[in-house]
Amino acid sequence: MKPERLRTLILTLLLVLTAAALLPWDPAGPFDARDYAAVPGMSLEYPAAAGLLEPLLAPGHLLLGAPDFRLAFGALAVWLALGALAWGWWCGGMWWRRGLRMTLAPLAAVWCLAAYVLFVSHVHFPGWRLAVADPDVIVSDLQSHTLGSHDGLVRAPVNLAWHAARGYDVAAITEHDDPAGSFYTRALAARQFPTLAVIPGIEVGSEYGGFLLGLGLREGAALPDFWADRTDYARHFIAAVRNQHEGAVISMAWRLDAPAIYALADAGVDGFEIANNGHPDIPADVRAAMLELERAGKVVLVSSTDWHGWGGFTRTWTVLRLPGAASMTADERAAAVVRALRERNTAAITPVVAGYLGPPSTLRLAFTPLVETLRYGAELSWSRVAGWWLWGVLLIVAAPIAARRGLNAARLLGIAWLGGVGGVLFWRGVEIYTTRAQGDVVLSDVTGELGAMAMYVGLPLLLAALVLAVGEWRRFAARRS
Repeated sequence: MKPERLRTLILTLLLVLTAAALLPWDPAGPFDARDYAAVPGMSLEYPAAAGLLEPLLAPGHLLLGAPDFRLAFGALAVWLALGALAWGWWCGGMWWRRGLRMTLAPLAAVWCLAAYVLFVSHVHFPGWRLAVADPDVIVSDLQSHTLGSHDGLVRAPVNLAWHAARGYDVAAITEHDDPAGSFYTRALAARQFPTLAVIPGIEVGSEYGGFLLGLGLREGAALPDFWADRTDYARHFIAAVRNQHEGAVISMAWRLDAPAIYALADAGVDGFEIANNGHPDIPADVRAAMLELERAGKVVLVSSTDWHGWGGFTRTWTVLRLPGAASMTADERAAAVVRALRERNTAAITPVVAGYLGPPSTLRLAFTPLVETLRYGAELSWSRVAGWWLWGVLLIVAAPIAARRGLNAARLLGIAWLGGVGGVLFWRGVEIYTTRAQGDVVLSDVTGELGAMAMYVGLPLLLAALVLAVGEWRRFAARRS
């Protein structure tokens, strides 16, 4: 790409993002997840220093800030493939060259997008932090996982550090099927993160097709066996958590229909997740059923991250205003949160989200690149806008200098992107693949497979960067000679 065209493209992008940041529109909030009204006394903070990485992280924020990141990925992949197809046709040339470009370019574009999504999934890049003005407000996350879960990606210390950095006062560790990892994490937090309260928990399946979260478990107390009682397991699990453990039970809404919501409420669950960062696709009739039950005082509604170590973007919090919380110890805060859930204290509990989570409209989904870019721009703080201008101006200045030396700035930027994303993916994959245990918890094969996947995706990107770099060096050497 010629320096003049690159300059025009960069300036256009910078002006669009700056104009979007000036719009009198706040798409991030924070909002109450029940009605998407702004919540008073709370604000979203983003680390100013992270603005230096904004151009690299922007596509991740664009996708993960969409109503449903999976649908946004699919829509963006379609647009990229169509754009690459058009580029292959526009370049012209012999019929076989044009056909080859029109075949390979869409595949390469979608492959790079998928690799980038995997990259932001494995790197804990900066995200929102919920700031509250009231010292008696407890900011909690009621579902998260470590390597103690079969599909977890992070060790317990990383999970705790992530929650502490994001401003959470309480974090529930809800390992799949076996709570051993949650007890290990609570003991670790007492030694290394004394101000962060940990609620030990478990996530189990139920006969309704969804998943139940048992919170506030007591080590050594029994839980029913799903395989021994599959027909009425949910009721027995809820009874065991509430009676033997004196804990609380929250149901995920993912994979449930409206009749299952009412059935679980009758079975005795204390609440439902009305927002889940990992599974935002809650149908309208399921939301309506949960809201009806909450208005009747039968359940509480919460908002959880369901964080397994995938990425670092934060959009969900459960906020509890409990008198005297400011003077509580970590253990007292954890107990107070479980007690509020058990008592179904709807007046004290607010599920909070950044932006809108849920099924997007057809029009919004169809025009994902345009709509989500404008939404992303409107969310930008001035430190993030400054990061865009810093890198944009540097590239504008560097492009003609590189051209005079026989180098292509856009091609060099692409090589750096391929090498950086590929290198990080390969390194993270090796790190995950070679991890075998966390405390007394032996890791599942799924964790190793996830690490291997990152290596398999990262290595081709590294090789592509190497091939392109060698070619660029040869062109540079030929011009100099």
